[in-house]
Amino acid sequence: MTRYAYVAEAAGGAVIRGRVEADSERAVIDALSADRLRPLSIKPLRGEIRLGRRTASMPVTTQSRLVKRLAELLSSSIPLADALALMGRGEAQEAATARSLLASVRSGQDLSSSFALLASPPPAQLLALVAVGEETGTLAQQLSRLAEELERKVALRRDIIGQLVYPAALLVLILLTLVFLAHLVLPQFEAVFAGSAAVPPPETRFVLAAGRFVREWGALFPLAALLLVLVCVASRRAYRDTFDSLLLRLPFVGRILARSEAARFCRALGALTAGGCGLAKALPLARQGLTFPVLRRRHANAADAVRSGLPLSTALGRETLLHDEALQLVLIGERTGRLGQMLLQAAETCEAEVTASLKKATALTGPVLTALMGLLTAGVIASVMTGVLSLNDAVY
Repeated sequence: MTRYAYVAEAAGGAVIRGRVEADSERAVIDALSADRLRPLSIKPLRGEIRLGRRTASMPVTTQSRLVKRLAELLSSSIPLADALALMGRGEAQEAATARSLLASVRSGQDLSSSFALLASPPPAQLLALVAVGEETGTLAQQLSRLAEELERKVALRRDIIGQLVYPAALLVLILLTLVFLAHLVLPQFEAVFAGSAAVPPPETRFVLAAGRFVREWGALFPLAALLLVLVCVASRRAYRDTFDSLLLRLPFVGRILARSEAARFCRALGALTAGGCGLAKALPLARQGLTFPVLRRRHANAADAVRSGLPLSTALGRETLLHDEALQLVLIGERTGRLGQMLLQAAETCEAEVTASLKKATALTGPVLTALMGLLTAGVIASVMTGVLSLNDAVY
């Protein structure tokens, strides 16, 4: 009996990885087919070693550094084992990963199987590209192409985070300003009005009451926010499709999320097909990077249509998974035989639109939050001063 590692597609479109003992590869295919699984990749495991319990997926920054360094070494005609040994020197996370890969390779595994056996394995797209490179003898080229895609992914993520830092900082400043006014400023005026027989104006009473509410119940606000988050998470788990569908239909946020998912899918599928992976095998692997299950199912429907003979651009358009410009690029790729390159270009157009939308939102959100902070501060001060003037009127 030989132990095999397999990657298979379930009926719902999910990609499943596992290991099984069988007499032959044919027996593995028959066993998977009996379980209604469509095999994508089957490889024998030689001298399998245990590298720990599988946890979360490998961070994308670690993937980028690891793949880039390995591609550079392999492009210099350094053998795989020697390259991993060089990368394993150090205490960084990628060095520890390289040492684990080296132990697996020296036990007889190929690189793609070694990646799959990691405690924190990389995504299925990376495993597929590595496997294609090993089968075609172009591992260094595939890793170089993969490193470029991962660097773009890291750069896009940093750009998005950078766009959100300024609005988040302004929001925190607004909250701190409200806390400062409620705890240090308003109590001083409450003491003034408490010692006077004059009745403050309505706006002053409202501001003082709001300050007391913040002082008395403000400590519970973080707990209430946490409870709200937990309720939202539980609701999404219970009603995932409804929750995600509503989120994707939101006027501005839904458009950004849909374009981000489209960019992620096109980049993964483009990298796989440009690397030599067949379209039937690449489609289920590419959609595993999507965040929303409802979109994964729609992509699974499109993949079924492609397997039945429908062009990719038509199948994706019928499920409204890409906008018109991206669909045109996919159509051009199909007609010119450059599908991988056109998919990568479609991903760049989607990413550019996401970045531009975020920049516009940030450019608008900054002044709005600044004006809101000024209005809140000015409103509190004006309300208090109105009350002070009413005391003067009561005296005279």
